[in-house]
Amino acid sequence: MNINHIFIFCDNHDEVANELIEFGFFEGSNRIHANQGTRNRKFYFNDFYIEIIWVHSIEEATNKITKPTKLYERSKYKTNGSSPFGLCVNYSSKDDVLFENCLNYKPTYLPENMIIEVLTNENSVTLPWTFRWKSDIVIPPPIEPINFSKQKLSKVIFGIKKNEIQNEYLNLFISDEIFFEDTKNEFLKLFFDSKNDKKNHAFNSIPLILEY
Repeated sequence: MNINHIFIFCDNHDEVANELIEFGFFEGSNRIHANQGTRNRKFYFNDFYIEIIWVHSIEEATNKITKPTKLYERSKYKTNGSSPFGLCVNYSSKDDVLFENCLNYKPTYLPENMIIEVLTNENSVTLPWTFRWKSDIVIPPPIEPINFSKQKLSKVIFGIKKNEIQNEYLNLFISDEIFFEDTKNEFLKLFFDSKNDKKNHAFNSIPLILEY
């Protein structure tokens, strides 16, 4: 299981982006997810990207297409205890059992033959909102500024409240890169390979920790 990207919901996106930039990251492209009610700012790395995401239209985020995804509920993480994280993995048949009971989500901004397979984890909201997609369309990768250009992501830890999990997600989740740690407060820790002495950095405006 390989990571495509990770999103982090926030309601202070300017503050978050500014802190990431002040740390030394280069910001990439951004977009509005038409009729989904969300928009983003992105930070690219060698083999994945971080997406800062927020709701800009409650009407769109709760329409009949988007509502079943529970994305809007995820955006209210500060009041309902949901994880603010979303995990997108690259499509692989090895993960079919995990996605067996997924929600097929077809937002209007996708190409005609694409759908997003979503695990809303609505009964275990401390887990990340997990998804993947498959397409026969070859989309050229965007030209984006790359952060940590000489390093690759080696491990990811999601801090979750394991005692609140009421589904089989963790039992079906198979990865040598992605791990889950029991915690009182959700966090995301990213590990980058490095030949030099390891450094750690925790951001103040977002529950993100780096080891690089």
